[in-house]
Amino acid sequence: MRCATLPAFPRYELEKSNEITAIEALLPVLSLKGSLVTIDAIGTQVAIAQEITERGGDYLLVAKDNQPGLAQAVEDYMRTGKAHDWAHINPSISETLDKGHGRLEARHCVAVAAPDYLSELHRWPKLKSLVRIERTRDIAGQVSSQTQYLISSAAPDARYLLEASRMHWAIENGLHHCLDVTFREDASTVRLRNATANLATLRRITLNLLRMRPESGKKKRSMAARRKVAGWNPDYLFELLELTPLPRI
Repeated sequence: MRCATLPAFPRYELEKSNEITAIEALLPVLSLKGSLVTIDAIGTQVAIAQEITERGGDYLLVAKDNQPGLAQAVEDYMRTGKAHDWAHINPSISETLDKGHGRLEARHCVAVAAPDYLSELHRWPKLKSLVRIERTRDIAGQVSSQTQYLISSAAPDARYLLEASRMHWAIENGLHHCLDVTFREDASTVRLRNATANLATLRRITLNLLRMRPESGKKKRSMAARRKVAGWNPDYLFELLELTPLPRI
């Protein structure tokens, strides 16, 4: 699977329509050939799927209420298949189990070939797979579950598509966690729109600079520690910025 952590782009506009516009503007500047593109539910748009496939990539998109006809068609088909034990459907099935920090998380993925007879699916370019992912989480005896339905232009390979979904959320959660914990973004009291956008840009530039130059060796400093060192040590700051240090007098 070709997957990489993309640079952390700030959201200049909060309206959903502008998020769609931003995605449509971003895709043409990315190299998508041979890649599987995952986007949050807001990106489940026919035009976006078309752009991805025309540029040689595949998409894995969430079917939710912003596309109600699609979401209902996929959910009904997968529910019926499960109720009949997937008879005559030949599903691909994959499961994962993660343990750690007092948490147990199980994922069950079923991927099937998209049927030709569902008219709601005809609009989606090169659609090949319908996907159902069920997540069950147990934290200190508190059990919760969530079921997600997706569509993809990739072949119905449950192991591949489940891994792509997991990587999507790992990147998403890792970004938000880092911005909140290391940069304390959620604690910011700045409310002026241009100021919040400018600060968001600066945080993400800083985060990208730190991520693009990972530390080597056994003893690696945390992101917060590296930020502090950059403030204390001009040589390290110049190294991060790939600049030549000023001569010492």
